[in-house]
Amino acid sequence: MILANDRMIIGYDLSYQYAQISYCRQNGDTPETYAMVGGTRQYNIPVCLFKRKEVNQWFLGKEAVAFSGQEEGTMLDGLLEAALENEETYIGEECFESVALLALFVKRSLYLPGKECRPDKVSGIMFTVPQLSEKMVSVLQKLIVLLNLPNCRILFQSREESIYHYMVHQPKELWNDDVLLYDNINNRMKSYRFMKNENTRPVVAFVEEADHGLLSGDAQEKDGQFFQIVQSTASDISNCVFLLGEGFNGDWCQESLRLLCHNRRVFKGNDLYSKGACFGMQERMNDQESQHMIFLGRDKLKTNVGMEVSRQGEDSYLAILDGGENWYECHKKWDVILREGNSIRLKLTPLDGRNVRYVEIVLDGLPIREPKMTRLHLEAKMLNTGTLQLEISDMGFGDFAPASSLNFIQQIDIMPGGR
Repeated sequence: MILANDRMIIGYDLSYQYAQISYCRQNGDTPETYAMVGGTRQYNIPVCLFKRKEVNQWFLGKEAVAFSGQEEGTMLDGLLEAALENEETYIGEECFESVALLALFVKRSLYLPGKECRPDKVSGIMFTVPQLSEKMVSVLQKLIVLLNLPNCRILFQSREESIYHYMVHQPKELWNDDVLLYDNINNRMKSYRFMKNENTRPVVAFVEEADHGLLSGDAQEKDGQFFQIVQSTASDISNCVFLLGEGFNGDWCQESLRLLCHNRRVFKGNDLYSKGACFGMQERMNDQESQHMIFLGRDKLKTNVGMEVSRQGEDSYLAILDGGENWYECHKKWDVILREGNSIRLKLTPLDGRNVRYVEIVLDGLPIREPKMTRLHLEAKMLNTGTLQLEISDMGFGDFAPASSLNFIQQIDIMPGGR
C-alpha cells in the first residue's frame, strides 16, 4: 500500500524539440530533475521515437537518436508539431495518429526516472508547454485520455504559470522586486518578466513574455545582440536575473554577463519550467494555493460570470465561472426555472469590478408556459480566454409541461470591454 504522502508528483515540460521531467513527493519535497547521464545536468530528452523495421520495438529520446543511425527502421521526430496539425503517420502499411505517437513517447518517458516514479506511484502530473493555444489544449486533453492513468490527476499549465510557481517557492528576497528571465533555445531569445501588483488584495502576479528573435553570427556578434537586448530590458531590474536553456552554455556572452552581473544576482539553469510545474501540482494536490497572491496570466479568465437569481424568495447571485481560473478548466452545468418570459440574463463582472455589464439571451421559439413552469438545463464552457459557449436545453416541467426538443447554443464575448 502506498500512502498519499509517499506518492510522487511529476512536472513535465513538453516542448517541440525536447522534454524534461522533474519529480518530488506530494508532501512537499524540493523537486529533482531526471538527467539522461547521472551526475550531469543533461536534462533534455529529445521528443522522438524510433521503431525497428518489421518488429514491434520502440525506442525514445537519446536511444532513438542513437539507433536511427545504426539500425533499419523509422525515425519519428516533430511529434508535438504533428499532433498539433492532427497528422497521420504511416510506418510501412500501418497508420498511426500523431497524438497516439506523442502519448507513446510520454508514457514511456515516465519510466525514465526509475522505479520511484513509475506511473503506479505517481498521484499527479502537471504538463507545462510554451503556449496554450486552442490546438495545444485539444492535444493535451487527448493526450491525457490516451495516457490512461486512472489513479493519477493530470493537469497542464503555461510556462508563464510555471515561472510564477517556481519563483514564489524561492526565498522571498529574490522576488521582492521584478525578476527577469532570459530563455535561449537554439539561439532564439525570449525574456519573461515576473512582476506583482501589491496595491490589490490579494496581490496579483504577472509574467510578461517578449520574443527577441534569433541571435545570429559568430560568438562576438551574438554577444553584441544579447547585450543590446539586456540594455533594453534589464535597466530597471535591480534584484536578480535567470538564464534558462542550453543556449547559455559556453562563454559566448561574456560582455552581456558583465552587464547583467553589475549589482544584480544572476542564476543559470535549465530545468525551471519542469520544477515550476512540480510546485504548481503540489499546490493543487495539497489544496495549498495562496490566499494572499494569485497569478493572472494570459490563460486566465479576466471576468466573473454569474446570474442574478431568486433563492427561497430572496434575491441572490449564482456564480457560474470565476475570474482567475484557467479558461480550459472552466466548465459548469446547472438548472434554472424561468420566472416568466423567454430569456435569461448573465452578469459579467471584470476582476477590477468596473464596467459590469449584462448579456440577455433570448430563446426564440421557447413554448409559452405559465410563470415558473419552464426548467432550463444550462452548460457553460470556455472556448478560449474570451469566448464563452452557453448551451441551453428546454426541460419543460414534468407532467405539467412536457419538454420540447429545443436546444440553444450561443457564443458570448466575456472579455472586459467586449460586446
